[in-house]
Amino acid sequence: MRRSLLLSLAALAAFMAALTVAALAPPASTAVTLAAPSGGCVVAATTTCTFSYTGAPEAWVVPAGVTSAVFDLYGGQGGNVAAGSYGDSLPGGAGGEGAHVQATLGLTPGATLYLRVGGQGGDGLVNALGPFTAAGGFNGGGTTSFTPGGGGIAGAGGGGSSDVRASGDALANRLLVAGGGGGASAGGANSTDQGSGGNSATAAKSVTGSSFSLPLLPPITSTCSGGGAGTLSGPGAAGGGDCLNGSPGDAGGLFGGGTTDFQQIGAGGGGYFGGGTGAASGPVGSGGGGGSDYVDPAATGVTVTDGVRTGTGLIIVTYTTPAPADTTAPSITVNSPSDGATYQLNQSVTADYSCADEAGGSGIASCIGSVAKGSAIDTSTVGQHTFTVDAADNAGNQANATVHYTVEDKVLGFFSPVPGSRWKAGTTVPVKIALADMNGVRISDADAAALSSPTCRVMFSASGAQTVNATCMRYDPTTHQFLFNWKLGRATGSETIKITISYPGTTTTTTKTEAVTLTK
Repeated sequence: MRRSLLLSLAALAAFMAALTVAALAPPASTAVTLAAPSGGCVVAATTTCTFSYTGAPEAWVVPAGVTSAVFDLYGGQGGNVAAGSYGDSLPGGAGGEGAHVQATLGLTPGATLYLRVGGQGGDGLVNALGPFTAAGGFNGGGTTSFTPGGGGIAGAGGGGSSDVRASGDALANRLLVAGGGGGASAGGANSTDQGSGGNSATAAKSVTGSSFSLPLLPPITSTCSGGGAGTLSGPGAAGGGDCLNGSPGDAGGLFGGGTTDFQQIGAGGGGYFGGGTGAASGPVGSGGGGGSDYVDPAATGVTVTDGVRTGTGLIIVTYTTPAPADTTAPSITVNSPSDGATYQLNQSVTADYSCADEAGGSGIASCIGSVAKGSAIDTSTVGQHTFTVDAADNAGNQANATVHYTVEDKVLGFFSPVPGSRWKAGTTVPVKIALADMNGVRISDADAAALSSPTCRVMFSASGAQTVNATCMRYDPTTHQFLFNWKLGRATGSETIKITISYPGTTTTTTKTEAVTLTK
């Protein structure tokens, strides 16, 4: 008989029909925005990106070089109902508080994650006039909506959950969920028994109250149990007792916390599974249950704390800031052989070189010269030589350095004429030299022949009192010497004689000079 005082059977049938439609109707699609995090990012050694409540999904692309991040999710709070009087004194209630879920997820650079920050449920109202709706918080909070006949008591909407998804909207797409709190009701009439919503993953408490406002009737005392909490395996049940209730919760923010079209009932919070609505009888109403939390089994460093967040939800993503991409080639320093240097045949010259990457770069992967560092370079043949060093860093950037050096013969002599000697004008002066390596070992007959033909590379010349233009010297394999018979003219005075040796592939030459005197 108590229920008949509040709602006719016809009204009850209409209420249940509306409730069924509300519970089964899918949510309107919401476009996903791909932009910078709504709360911005602070970049230092660690980057912290904040996703604030926007009422819409946000897409986040995992930055290059980021393979894991710590996610802090906070669910939204349920709506509140302030104390007031509607015939009877009503203590009101506070919305249940959202969860804090922290976990580390392994990530793939370039992958896209979809983040939803839960909204706070709309507040209920004592003495609501006209059509009234307390909207559920974005992302699964349940909604209360009714049309009072001249006035009524409106319960509050449930808080929305905050979650991270790989893609899509199915439960299997959830990686992390922080449940929202249940919406409050006005509580028990003429008592201090508030109708607070349940915190995340927590059922709302039962409420007891008595009405003294109905004339000629004894006080009506009712106890209404609160909405049940969502769990990992199913939605929270709607509240009950000797009371009317709304719907149970639903799965994963797809529909979210339980909804109601009946006054004085708090809606359920959103979550992995939503919390159920509260219940009401006369001036007694209970709050909705909180939505459940969820953490992907592959996550690490997990902590879950329920009932800590007031207001709207929040998501914070923290990761080690990756080093900037290394696009700079390594530097190469060649100390030996020196570029443009000249060394004697078979001279011992040790290779000395190094490779370096820029500060903060990826580091040197290889540094390879024509010979290993500390080994002897090639001085076994005369002429121009090339020495190269190739370097690569761990980012794949490459560099090359090339130096050129020349290997020359050592000139032995003059065996004739001896330095400072005096020669009579008109006579013939035998000019004799030999070529050898660094250690004085004379070059082979084959190497000597190569300096004579097809291009003569050992030349004699003279300047001073008499002039002799560069003239080819012949090689004598018997004595292993280069010879030239210099027939003097009649002029006398100081004379400088010169040997010039050229080499293939280079303009570098070896010279040796000597002073003699020409006399009468």
